[in-house]
Amino acid sequence: MRTARRSRKLLVAALGVVAAVAMAAPASAHVVLQSTEPAPSAQLRDAPKEVLLRFSEPVELPDGAVRLYDSDGTRVDGGARAVVRGESVALPLDRIGLGGHVVTWRVVSSDGHPIRGAFTFRVGTGGSAVGDTDALTQRLLAAEGGDARVGGLLAAVRILTFGTLVVLVGGAAFLLTLWPGGWDDVRARRTLWTAFGVVAVTALIGTGLQGAYAAGLPIADSFRSELFVDAAGSRFG
Repeated sequence: MRTARRSRKLLVAALGVVAAVAMAAPASAHVVLQSTEPAPSAQLRDAPKEVLLRFSEPVELPDGAVRLYDSDGTRVDGGARAVVRGESVALPLDRIGLGGHVVTWRVVSSDGHPIRGAFTFRVGTGGSAVGDTDALTQRLLAAEGGDARVGGLLAAVRILTFGTLVVLVGGAAFLLTLWPGGWDDVRARRTLWTAFGVVAVTALIGTGLQGAYAAGLPIADSFRSELFVDAAGSRFG
């Protein structure tokens, strides 16, 4: 009985640690945007051939990672996809017009947490690079902020996945090393198979949610095939 109570306490402690790690992971991102080309608020004579963002470490790109808008809020990058160049991200541009422009970006750090931001620049003389686009910048950022419920649900699923992994791996290790005869126990086998099933299901759900979370999309988009494939091929996946 004493051993059983000690085992339950250790399991509860392990689950507590897993929950703390899973909940803290989304807040542990430390990627920093170091510089951009064009520079924020830059006033350019000629239109740039690309937008370049340099980060403090390599990042991953969700769908629509970098976008360019004109002063009317119309997307003017032609739907081009950004590409990773080491620790930099580049958005190729064809031809953009004169006036103020807003660049919005959303990338995924090594821990699977998305970070985002925006900056402005102006092509041509006259006017301000920021003044007439500041409100637009805030509106675009708010529109691309994603659904907070996705992040909350993803955290809950990760806690369930990691917590069940404690039961699955720890239980299997216990049977292998301390109670070999336990493989013949119906309850022990049922516990392990149930844990395996929960891990498998929550891993699939978590991968879908990660795709939507990274791209800033609502829960309804969690199982879009292209987002699921992107998430499965990422470090998180």
